[in-house]
Amino acid sequence: MTSISKLTAGFTSTDVYRRREPHAFAYLSERATFWIAVLSVFAFITGNMIGQHGWVVFWKSVMGESSEATIVFTGMTPPITNVPDFERWRRLGGDVRTHTFRQVPSDLLITLPRYTRHRDDVAGNPGLRTVYFTEHLGTYTTGRGEGSHPGTDISTPEGTPVVSVANGIVVRAGNDPGGFGTYIVVKHPNVPDVEKKGEMSAVYSVYAHLSETLVQEGLIVSKGEQIGLSGRTGNASAPHLHFQMDRESAPFHPYWPFTGAEQRQARMTFAQAVDGGLGRANAERNTLDPMFIVQSYEEYVPPVVARQESSSSSVQRRMTTADRRMVRLAKIRTAAVSSIPATLVAYTDNASIAPATALLPSHSSSAPAAAGEVKSVRISHDGSFGRERGWERLTLMLLDGDGRLVVNPSSQDKIRMQTAYGRAEFKPPVVPLTDFRNGVFTVGMLPLGEQTVVVQVQPTQDISKPMKYVR
Repeated sequence: MTSISKLTAGFTSTDVYRRREPHAFAYLSERATFWIAVLSVFAFITGNMIGQHGWVVFWKSVMGESSEATIVFTGMTPPITNVPDFERWRRLGGDVRTHTFRQVPSDLLITLPRYTRHRDDVAGNPGLRTVYFTEHLGTYTTGRGEGSHPGTDISTPEGTPVVSVANGIVVRAGNDPGGFGTYIVVKHPNVPDVEKKGEMSAVYSVYAHLSETLVQEGLIVSKGEQIGLSGRTGNASAPHLHFQMDRESAPFHPYWPFTGAEQRQARMTFAQAVDGGLGRANAERNTLDPMFIVQSYEEYVPPVVARQESSSSSVQRRMTTADRRMVRLAKIRTAAVSSIPATLVAYTDNASIAPATALLPSHSSSAPAAAGEVKSVRISHDGSFGRERGWERLTLMLLDGDGRLVVNPSSQDKIRMQTAYGRAEFKPPVVPLTDFRNGVFTVGMLPLGEQTVVVQVQPTQDISKPMKYVR
């Protein structure tokens, strides 16, 4: 068979789908885009890794842990819960300059007194001035508001637990040896403006002269959560907490109203500059009276919660998905452990705790663990509270991995109290394991409002069964 070409046959053919080879420039442009994308990703990762906490903050932002949108303002609480009754403590030989907070007898601790400015203290309370020895815009000499001190100095022994005054995010945790010493700055977003009704703004709380910090930058903290211990670091003549509150408009945090150059130009020492009111206008413009602001919001109830709680008692308060999840987790945890009979925990103080074997969960072995590592903390309460009852009693029990009571913990860690749902104050908010008697300790809890309260302890993250409000 012979083949005939298409030209001989008298016809031509055309491809229906014409195949085109890519132009050399198109090929190179595709490769350039690829390498630009690679370099962009590399630059992005490198940029986020620069800095002390850059990589940590980056991943927290990705996971949604450091977003300010998740922080809800729920009021404020004082930065210190308890201080010594200084007059009684002195009579027993106590000295704030040489003794620590742990050395103060528990029966000499009192709730931090209510702050009153010098000009409003008509009774001339000397005990109050002992605690708040320098007020906002005060002087070091008299403490009165005639200088440029931007914060309030609260006298307290070294090692006093310091808590965040409101929900917020830690933006600074550093050390200023010649000034603030070891300090923490917490940003509190969406705070109702006390001067401009109806407007919201951010404030920055400052905790200075600390002996120890318990948080790092980028961490979200809750109101009343312990963040450090008071001390005497930096420019401090005695142990105390320098508590300050900066406005959002302040050019930096923590803010100070005058610079070293301005002080030298005025030919003043540091104390003379404060007493002489150097930079007072700057302090007035960029800082707030911190204890006054805290006390203004101690009874604050978020608008949404206020509307829900003011509704009829027959209508159940609407809970968010996160709220339902926390209550559900509490029920799951407590369902696995039988409750302790109320008769076994009806004691008046930690000195009269019932024998450890009597307090063991019913499913545990017959004898407690004499010593061991604490794996979980059992939280027990009577299940309800009312407005007239005041402080509630929580019983904490240290358990090992087998659910046995740990009478002698092998570590010296601390248990930190907080709420997983609802609002409450704790006394004390932090309990060293060494303070447990026979593996048991009693904590006072004051519910705030009428919400159900679910208690959580750190670092084990154990939570209690819900404590409901009973009208």
